[in-house]
Amino acid sequence: MSQTNGRLANTFRSTVAPYFNDWISTFTVNAYSGSVVNPYFGAYGAIVFEGGGHADSNDNSVHVLELNANGAAFRRVTDPTPLFGSGTDEATRYANSRNSTEVVPLTDFIWEEYTVDGQPVARHSYGAQDVIGPEHGGAAHGTFMRVLTGAGAVHGAANGEVAHMVRFTSTTGALKWERAATAPGLSGPPGTQGIAARLGGPNWTAHVPHQSRIYIECNGQGTSQPPRWFDLLTRQYVLGTGLRRTNDSDLPDGGIMFYVEWRRILIHADAQAGKLRLRYMNVDVDQPSWVDLPRTLSQSVPVDGRWSAACWCPDNGRIIVGNLRDDNAAVYEIEIPSNVDNVWTATRVPLPAGQSIRSAPSTTYKKWSYNPYVRSIVYMPYAAQSGDDEVYVYRPRGT
Repeated sequence: MSQTNGRLANTFRSTVAPYFNDWISTFTVNAYSGSVVNPYFGAYGAIVFEGGGHADSNDNSVHVLELNANGAAFRRVTDPTPLFGSGTDEATRYANSRNSTEVVPLTDFIWEEYTVDGQPVARHSYGAQDVIGPEHGGAAHGTFMRVLTGAGAVHGAANGEVAHMVRFTSTTGALKWERAATAPGLSGPPGTQGIAARLGGPNWTAHVPHQSRIYIECNGQGTSQPPRWFDLLTRQYVLGTGLRRTNDSDLPDGGIMFYVEWRRILIHADAQAGKLRLRYMNVDVDQPSWVDLPRTLSQSVPVDGRWSAACWCPDNGRIIVGNLRDDNAAVYEIEIPSNVDNVWTATRVPLPAGQSIRSAPSTTYKKWSYNPYVRSIVYMPYAAQSGDDEVYVYRPRGT
C-alpha cells in the first residue's frame, strides 16, 4: 500500500505534531522501534507505532495506521510533550524533536517521564509493545502497554521497568498516556540498576492472557535472567524461578518473541550462524522455564542478525517468517508438531513473481503481527522521510 497506488490516505510524516520536526519524528518508527497490531481498533484493526528515544527523537507520540475496507490512514492519537514550547517555528520544532543534554533536567528518572506534562519519555521500543483486549481487562478498543523503557531520553539516560499505557476508550479524538504500574521495578538514574542497562537491548515482551502477565526478555550478549514478567492484576514486576535463556545470537540487535495460545508456549526467535533459531517456554505453569535447546527444523531458514519478522498465525496454525534479507521474495511457514521434540516442518512459500518485501534501511523491531480481522500481516518496516510510505500486506495460505 502507498499513496501512489491510492491505498494510503496520507503519510506518517503528515500526522506529526506541528511543534515537532516531521523528518526527525519518523524515528518514532525507524530508530530501534517496534509496532504491534491492535485488532480491537475499529472494524479492521490498526497498527500501533511508538518509539524514537536515545539520541534519535524526543517524540513520545503514539500513532496508528487505521485499516479500512479499501486501504489505510495514519493518525496521531496522543500529543507529544512540548518540551521547549508548542510554537511552529523551526527552532522550537527542532529543539522539541531532537534529544539533547537539555532534556536531562526535564526528566523524572524514577518514573521515566518528562516533567513538563508527566508523559513517559521517548524510548527505543524494540519488540516491547503489547495490546490488551477488552476481554482481558483492556479498554473497549484495546489498551496499548509499554512495560519497559530501553534507551529512553538523551544518551539512553532512562532505562528500567516502568509501565505506561494508552487506553483506547475511543477510536476518535485525542488520548493520553497513563501510569500502569503501582511502582517502578528495576529502574533508576543513568548507570544504575535499570534492567535495560543491565541486560542490554533489544527488549521483547509478550502478553499471555490466561496468566494476566506480560513476559519480558532482553538480549544483552553474555547476560541473561530467569523468566520475568509484569503482572497485570497486581501491576507489579515479578522475577520467576525458572531456567533462563542463553543470549548468544549472531548480533544482539535482532530477534522477536511471541505467544502461541493454541499450545500455551512462548517462542523466542533469533539468528545463530545465519540461520533461524527457535526456542520455547511452556507458560501453562506458574513458574515456567526456557527450553534452551533450539528446535530442529526440516530445512534451514536464512536469517540476518538484525531481523525480527516472525509471528503465530492462528488461522492456519503456523509460524510465519518473512522479511528475510537474503530471501525476501518468499516467506517460510513452520508447523509446531504435537510433540515439540520432533522436527518442526519449515516450508518455503515464494511470493508471486516480481514481488518482494523491502528490508528497512535501518534496524527496526516491528512485530510482524497477524491481524485476524483482515486475515493478513500488515507490515510497515520504515517511515519514509520523503516521498511515499510503503506498507506491505501478506495473506498467509489457508486463511
